Amino acid sequence: MPLLRKGGTGAAAPKVPGSVAIVAFDNSTGDARYDYLRKVIPNLLITNLENTGLFQVATWERIRDVLSQTGRKGIDVVDPDSGFDFCRREGVSSIVVGSFTRAGGTFITEFKLLDAETRRIVVTAAARGTGEDSILNIHIDELSRRIAEGLGAAKSRLDSTRLAVTDLTTGSTEAYKAYLQGQDELSRFDDLAARKEFEEAIRLDPQFAIAYLGLGLTLEREGDVDKVRRAYSKAKELSARAPEKERLQIEARYALRVERDAPKAIALMKELVAEYPREKELHRTLGTLLIGRDPDTAIAEFEAALSLEPGYGVVHNELAQAMARAGRLDEALAEYRSLMTVSPETHLRRLINPLYHFRVAGIYEKKGDRGEAIRHYRRFLELWKDADPELPEPGLARERLAALAK
Repeated sequence: MPLLRKGGTGAAAPKVPGSVAIVAFDNSTGDARYDYLRKVIPNLLITNLENTGLFQVATWERIRDVLSQTGRKGIDVVDPDSGFDFCRREGVSSIVVGSFTRAGGTFITEFKLLDAETRRIVVTAAARGTGEDSILNIHIDELSRRIAEGLGAAKSRLDSTRLAVTDLTTGSTEAYKAYLQGQDELSRFDDLAARKEFEEAIRLDPQFAIAYLGLGLTLEREGDVDKVRRAYSKAKELSARAPEKERLQIEARYALRVERDAPKAIALMKELVAEYPREKELHRTLGTLLIGRDPDTAIAEFEAALSLEPGYGVVHNELAQAMARAGRLDEALAEYRSLMTVSPETHLRRLINPLYHFRVAGIYEKKGDRGEAIRHYRRFLELWKDADPELPEPGLARERLAALAK
């Protein structure tokens, strides 16, 4: 197991009891083929421990977001030193570090649970089994229980708690590897790459419920309604084999896209946000559902997401839409302009997105700025040739241009 060194800067947050972060496990096999397990093992442990409902478990997405705010952008694997820095900034009280090795066909996984402030070892344990899949099928549940005990969970509580990660995910390590890669691609808005990974995860394990959820999300952004409904229907059919957080997300997407029951979807998302207030994507999803129904509450959800990741350009864009709906036109334009500084990449994507220009034209029209409205409607029409079929018909922009020309 690698040595841990003290370091890092930044104000320390008050400790949060029962909170834990799990960082990348060191590959001590000497074989780079197993590097993918550095991410697989901690993410499986996170899933298992979070699903008990007994602890506040930091996701890697949250760790990356916090580290990104310190200038460490694009982190793929969360190393121990980064983990300790995150714990100090977020007040996380415990941290898990570990390693895995191989002796012939036997894989051995060990961990140390440490007090994140003092770095004192609280508990250490190891698990072993034959073959890579033994890590998923044997090690994770054993180690999860030992970590939970080290965090203070009573044996009686653990005996009545579901610690069976293969029942919540998959029995195939390769399928889980593909799923994690799909999640990473989804967060980068590379829908094609994400879809391929989720489809591979499903090919390897057709009963992998949360892979169907991921597939549905990528298909939503591609706009294939029939495929979206099939993906969510399959996820719903298998939802008993999903962690609670993802099960509720499945229920919400199924309600929205299959049952077409937006109020039910909103109620489920509100339940999720209340249960997991540090998850920016949950706030964002709830906000998008509320833009047309309750723009003021949507604004609050987008602002909550931005408090977790201030530079999240997509949310600045959605916040602008909600502000325009609420009649806060100057603030909406200010949010659109902020994309140039807070998220240049998102800003550039907006500039080549016809829908952006259509929305901005509408804001300027409401403000009475005829020149800017005309300019953006014209830009919308210039970009229409590459348009998504769900965008407004170009005839509407032409109609508004004609009206403004009078």
